[in-house]
Amino acid sequence: MGARTGSAPQFTDGTALIGGLALPRVVGRGLTTADFDNDGRMDIAINTIGGKLELLRPTGATGHWLEVRLATFSPGAQVTAVLSDGRQLVREVQAGSSYLSSQDPRVQFGLGTATSVSELVVRYPGGLVVRRSDVAADRVVLFGQPR
Repeated sequence: MGARTGSAPQFTDGTALIGGLALPRVVGRGLTTADFDNDGRMDIAINTIGGKLELLRPTGATGHWLEVRLATFSPGAQVTAVLSDGRQLVREVQAGSSYLSSQDPRVQFGLGTATSVSELVVRYPGGLVVRRSDVAADRVVLFGQPR
């Protein structure tokens, strides 16, 4: 199911958009998005009542990607990826999203055809700024303990 915006928001069956995959009908209580297999694509885990955990993994083609993991969990930290053409992609480390739901503590960037990031900037909530230059794509980058 997907929500559409417009004058009257409505829900539509989106299974055709994901290749007609027949999704199991479950009673879910909680969802998380994360890159469980570190392939740069976001997976979805759904906790079910009276059933098993459902793990949905994307199977289509993907562009280049970059994930950033901070050594200390820093909700509110802002991570900026600057591409060679000057575009800036910005993500924020989140602490939670909804009741019984969560997301990967890492931040993910879809880079399309870009094979590297010119500059990667982390702005921690306390004001510290850490930078790295010329970061190759298709990997998880770890930023150590802030000082």
